[in-house]
Amino acid sequence: MVVVGSARYPVPPQGLRVGRSADNDIVLPDPNVSRQHLLIWTTPRGTFLRDLGSQNGTYVDAARVGPGPEVVPPGARVRLGRSELRIERRPNKRGRRAGPRPSLVGLVAGLAVIGLLVLAGLALVRTEAVSRVGAVPAAEAIEPSAGGAPDPPGSRRDPGLVRALSGAVQVLMRIETGQISTGSGTVITPRGHILTNYHVVGDNASGRLHNRTGEVIIAVPPAEGEPARPRFLARIAASDPTLDIALLRISAPVGGGPLPTELDLVAVPIGDSDAVKIGDPLTIVGYPGVGGQGVTVTRGIHSGVQTLRGQSGTFFKTDTEISAGNSGGTAINAAGELVGIPTAGVTNQSATARLGLVRPINPARPLIDRALQE
Repeated sequence: MVVVGSARYPVPPQGLRVGRSADNDIVLPDPNVSRQHLLIWTTPRGTFLRDLGSQNGTYVDAARVGPGPEVVPPGARVRLGRSELRIERRPNKRGRRAGPRPSLVGLVAGLAVIGLLVLAGLALVRTEAVSRVGAVPAAEAIEPSAGGAPDPPGSRRDPGLVRALSGAVQVLMRIETGQISTGSGTVITPRGHILTNYHVVGDNASGRLHNRTGEVIIAVPPAEGEPARPRFLARIAASDPTLDIALLRISAPVGGGPLPTELDLVAVPIGDSDAVKIGDPLTIVGYPGVGGQGVTVTRGIHSGVQTLRGQSGTFFKTDTEISAGNSGGTAINAAGELVGIPTAGVTNQSATARLGLVRPINPARPLIDRALQE
């Protein structure tokens, strides 16, 4: 547990990023703190931190730390700039959330891809997935997802990918016709901000949401690899239909009652999409609904740049296929940073090859920054 003043932050398996920038897990409005200052994580061997090349350094109990991982004993005081953090042990807690609301029983029975557009000999398949209404499992109360056991330093498993897996959620919204729009989303703050495509929650052409209440269901897997289950309700915090981007904010547990102070969510750090060059690796994380309802990972490269008629800006082309339900998901770079939002799939009508289209993250940064400051 990291304590900053009266605020308390549980340390998720892939750690907490601390700094001045709004996309950190812990944001410190201290001019002496670097934008990306510090990373704190835990393993079975204890709590560790690493200074991320800050200008003014990091101090543990008055001793400046080096560039490598440093053990942080319980009760230690960590100073960065004029700010101070305290590390505490967190006792294990077991318990169950309140039961489900009758009006929110149900998840997805099936997926159907809609929105077929033809462009320059290519068939553009919008990955907006809408399910038919049917009998589905009830939204049961679950333990908060811990994203799997923490990986010790030196583990061969990519920590950035593990973090992205933990920060990927399923987004569901009831449509007035009785169907359910499904997609994916990325947690970008531990306070419950989730980034997704606008077409998952509304109609881009009209700018209208899929339902009058604006209520969105956020499903989270109880453990890595398991199907996501409804856990939270969310509202639209900000949106731009022309960029096909929506920022959600968790507002309540799916079973009713007050929102917990600690949501136990893992946030994915936001990277610089301008730094992604053709040939660089891209990893797509989301809930395509193909081969089960669990999270799916596919790897590819940035294959080029694509523009679309009626769509603002440009897209990354990737050789990674983007299937129905991947809309609004996570595209990370080699460092595990969110650099784009999987948005559509492109098929050549005269061949079997498919490409995915990813909306770069940088055009969304002004919208995200404004919403996080409110």
